[in-house]
Amino acid sequence: MKKVRGAVIAASVAASVMVVPGMPVALAAENGALLWGIRASFNNYVGGPVLVGEGATEDKSTSAQRFSFPLENVNFDRDEVRLEAQFKGTVKYKQYCQGNEDKLKANCDLDLTFSNPKVVLDDDKDSYIEATVNSRQYLTGTYYNGGGKPVRVVNLYPQSGTFRNADGTINWSEIPATLTEQGNMMMSEFYNVGEGMDPVDFSYQGDGADITDPNALRAHPTSWDSPVPYDSAVTRIFDLGKNVLASAAGKGIYLLSEDLRQLAAFETNASKRGTGAYDAKTSTFYYAEEGSKELKALPITEDGFGEAKTVYEANGEILATGAHPKTGKVVAIAQDAKAPGQVEPFAQLITVSGGEAEARALPTSEGLYKPVSKELTEVEQGLHAYSDSAYRSSFDLNNIRELMPMDDGTFVYASRADITFADGGSSYKNMLISIDPTAKGADVAKVMPGSYTPTHKQLDAVTTNGSRIIRANAFGDIQSLVYADRDIKQKTKVGFMEGYKGWGLGGFEADGTPVVINGQTGKLVWFDPETFEVKREAAVPNGREVSNLHHGDLIVREKGLYYTPTVDESRGDYIEHYSLRMLHKGDYTPPTPSRPRPPKPGETEQPEQPNEPNQPDRPEDPKKPEGSTLPGKTIGAIIGGLVGGLAVLAALFHVFGGPLMKQLGLR
Repeated sequence: MKKVRGAVIAASVAASVMVVPGMPVALAAENGALLWGIRASFNNYVGGPVLVGEGATEDKSTSAQRFSFPLENVNFDRDEVRLEAQFKGTVKYKQYCQGNEDKLKANCDLDLTFSNPKVVLDDDKDSYIEATVNSRQYLTGTYYNGGGKPVRVVNLYPQSGTFRNADGTINWSEIPATLTEQGNMMMSEFYNVGEGMDPVDFSYQGDGADITDPNALRAHPTSWDSPVPYDSAVTRIFDLGKNVLASAAGKGIYLLSEDLRQLAAFETNASKRGTGAYDAKTSTFYYAEEGSKELKALPITEDGFGEAKTVYEANGEILATGAHPKTGKVVAIAQDAKAPGQVEPFAQLITVSGGEAEARALPTSEGLYKPVSKELTEVEQGLHAYSDSAYRSSFDLNNIRELMPMDDGTFVYASRADITFADGGSSYKNMLISIDPTAKGADVAKVMPGSYTPTHKQLDAVTTNGSRIIRANAFGDIQSLVYADRDIKQKTKVGFMEGYKGWGLGGFEADGTPVVINGQTGKLVWFDPETFEVKREAAVPNGREVSNLHHGDLIVREKGLYYTPTVDESRGDYIEHYSLRMLHKGDYTPPTPSRPRPPKPGETEQPEQPNEPNQPDRPEDPKKPEGSTLPGKTIGAIIGGLVGGLAVLAALFHVFGGPLMKQLGLR
């Protein structure tokens, strides 16, 4: 942006904020305020601060756990497009204290004071919050205070926030924030530099200007909440071209507008893995209920659903579905669970074409793997009696089984099975199977030997654009594959995106560039599929922790719209809410809402909302040091004793691939 040197405008602050319906406005105090919760998961873990004072108060305008810091002064330089807003107030945390005295006077292992934050926004320099801090370090017991001077605690991304000027009231909301090195010291190095923190809202009376960037994305104010908490089970989204479809485990199927207004809801016991596929040629969603053998078809209209019908009843549980955008074929794989050491149940491929369904037998796991066993193990051999089936894992997990359409009209099946050969050696993880519904005989399914990678790591997330396959996991391990002729013709080694742990949901741009939302930083990341070099990033409000459970693919549209779930745990109910957001480039005009209609039979007007608090149980937040006395009255303290053990289990999962950890529900 071209700048001309000019005078600094000192803005007066003397009126309250106007609330604009439908916008995520910051409800300011009389003279303006900063509203920030620092980090919701931290507040949940430690049970909140022991002191909010010296001007700061707990924000009561919403259910979000945030603190309101009143404005002291603000300066905005219009020529430089630079804002400096000083706020006042103190928030103090103390936990794991010795003795039973007042915590404010006690000696505590967790002792953190955050005071007098200052917001700095600049259109071509760093934007950030600085504050005076004093924090006891867990490992050393010493205190970090930045030398007694304010330190930069988070970087801000105003280009991705929402700006409004309502009759002289400046309102910034949902500005994404990430932790700085000094901020991580403030948090006693509980986290990592670059991790996402709570989004920032603030407002004041006076002058101000938006800060834009052609590469930045902004979150549309409308969001959609799944009735299923983020970590509980899968809520999977499907691109309908204009609208969006969401399948929420155990609750139902939801039709959403482009700007995420809920148009219709269909109650059904949706699969906890999001088993479903959308056929654009017939505007039909094919799905299976949890554990069901019935493949069902649900017609979708512009603003609702038709009547759901069973198109085929298989011999076993429907495991995965896929729809091919070019051929119009819809396929499903069905098989009942295989008990360890027992005979493998019959597996089927169901194909729907032109509205007609037919089924055929799939090769046995032995029949699939014995022909390629010499290539994989150097010895021709069958499978061990305790091997998984080729089509499903023995562990009943929430992992999505993908049936991905490829450019040549076939599908690639990622079953998450662990294959063990008769010699009892290491299990073969991450194997892919080519499915050709037009092939004859046993050629309908083929193991793809090129998909083998000698690793003990599970690569749970798999996405494709029809020729390139990217697979990864929440720890930052990633691999790129090139598909051709029903096998993998080129691949990188399993690499590591340094500083980018937390693969959440992935997708592809039209030019073949892969994009993923990073659960550690809360940013969308575009990267080179060969080198994994990051090309650009865009911050997303509440984008952190999306890697806690894999929910399938992002929706990436050519006109610059992106749909991704986010994790909202700021509502004070200890639930990690799945909140679907739409992000857009530049200005965005939402479509004109259609006239509402009464719900059809089987539909409901609103999804059922969870009503039972679900306390966090992830080994993500600060652990209690040995020798400390746990106070017995806070939620954080109750959880604290479990965290160390969970961290060890998480490490074992990373080393051994995780089936047992996942079966125990610890991932």
